[in-house]
Amino acid sequence: MTQTLSEDLNFCYTLLFTGETELKKTCYMKSLLCFENCRKTAAKLVGVDSVYMYCYFRALRKESQTLRYLGLHKRSYRILRKGIKKGAANWYSTEKLLVLLQLYDLSEEFEPEKSEEFFKMLNKESAELKKES
Repeated sequence: MTQTLSEDLNFCYTLLFTGETELKKTCYMKSLLCFENCRKTAAKLVGVDSVYMYCYFRALRKESQTLRYLGLHKRSYRILRKGIKKGAANWYSTEKLLVLLQLYDLSEEFEPEKSEEFFKMLNKESAELKKES
């Protein structure tokens, strides 16, 4: 028998799907708000269930991409830097890997001295994902 989704998890998934839909319609501000709200909600609940960590990184990645569509690259970089610090160090996923890829890419422009650090994190994440598969 399957369990129903909690109200918070349902809210997070609804925001992710709504954000994706708004993004396809090129309503960037609406999608940005959806992804931001999902990220903030999931950040409060990451200790409850690992699925919130997935929602957190997915929303962080999509929020960053949307900011980049809008030409707000520096804001995107700052959000990613703060976001990766809050993410679980011992939790590995493709979503986290994609966040690190964006972070590495943007660090080349905004903080080249940090790019080496992000590259190491990226390699560690990739190695851990290979071990799990």
